[in-house]
Amino acid sequence: MIFNLVMTGLAVGSFSVIWRKLLNDLPRFRKGIKKYIPYPVSRALICGFCFTYWLSLGSLIVFNPLGGWLPPLRAIIPVALNPLIYIFISWMILGFTALLWRSFFVIIQELIDYEMYTWNREFYPIDPDHKH
Repeated sequence: MIFNLVMTGLAVGSFSVIWRKLLNDLPRFRKGIKKYIPYPVSRALICGFCFTYWLSLGSLIVFNPLGGWLPPLRAIIPVALNPLIYIFISWMILGFTALLWRSFFVIIQELIDYEMYTWNREFYPIDPDHKH
């Protein structure tokens, strides 16, 4: 169960980073999403946090990484609500795991960029007119 959660979170987090880089590297693609896709969906596709959580919901529905595990609840809840509670709790757990992986990947990318362009200035001269 934990292995499935970690691996699904890894897949969602890494795909979310790839999507982030795609949107940053292709501004026309980002503008096309804003222009041709209705607002709530386009916002979910452009926002990295939102995209990660919606992608984790989709992967939760397809893969079910927690395999039916539900934490013990202290409140008495009608049995009919158990599937909804299970989906919500699983979604938040998987989304948080994916965000942890995504944050880890982004930190690694930033450290690599820092190392490449700050410490090695003689190999990668900085153009003062270039806008980041």
